[in-house]
Amino acid sequence: MRKKLSSVLYFMLMAVLIGVFCFSAWKLVSGLKSYKDDKEAYEELEQFVTIPDEPIDDEQQEPGLQLPNVDFDSLMQINKDCVGWIYVPDTKISYPVVHTTNNDYYLYRLFNKKHGISGTVFMDARNDSDMQQRHSILYGHHMKNGTMFADAENYEDQLYADDHPVGYYLTPEKSYEITFFAGYLTDAYNDSWDLDFTDSEFADWISRAKQRSHFYTDITPTAEDRIITLSTCSYDIADGRFVLLGILKEMD
Repeated sequence: MRKKLSSVLYFMLMAVLIGVFCFSAWKLVSGLKSYKDDKEAYEELEQFVTIPDEPIDDEQQEPGLQLPNVDFDSLMQINKDCVGWIYVPDTKISYPVVHTTNNDYYLYRLFNKKHGISGTVFMDARNDSDMQQRHSILYGHHMKNGTMFADAENYEDQLYADDHPVGYYLTPEKSYEITFFAGYLTDAYNDSWDLDFTDSEFADWISRAKQRSHFYTDITPTAEDRIITLSTCSYDIADGRFVLLGILKEMD
């Protein structure tokens, strides 16, 4: 009887282990397929963006930098929530930006609004899309295949920051240069996402960001400057975030 009971327990345990294995394998295959599908969905959008071979024709820009030409009319036919395009040269950060009334809608929806674990880069719902506020925030996932805002966390390294000092934010009406001045690892519960400041509060907030930064630059924003933050998750700490801050300057 005891031997028969042991055999039953053995087969029950084996059934459980096989079930766990099958479920884990399904999750792995499903996850890999989602990464592949999401990547292909964003690659389809590359037909609406052209990065010229020649440097920007502007005396104030560093030689060799390139500015994309974005077909916003076509993008907005796909998704009318499109308000801009974020681009950081020599990184994988080159994506459309959407804006809606809450910060949940695009967490797991692609630009075409189909479900996707990569989500879409979106502007904080509290922001105005005209970029006139002192602080604007863009959110993007830190995907383990290096897509979306994964490259933002590379700014933990001083040499990487030195080699990637600027980005660009493009809208249907205007183009902006982003000069990065701070980037740091934090949790989700501090002042990194504050939007409303007095002049003195703004100066203190900038000073704290500079002190927290993993890289150094001699650039310090003034009270007249507008700041844009690229925010993404970090796997280095519990509920971690990496935020990359830059001065937003309208280009001629």
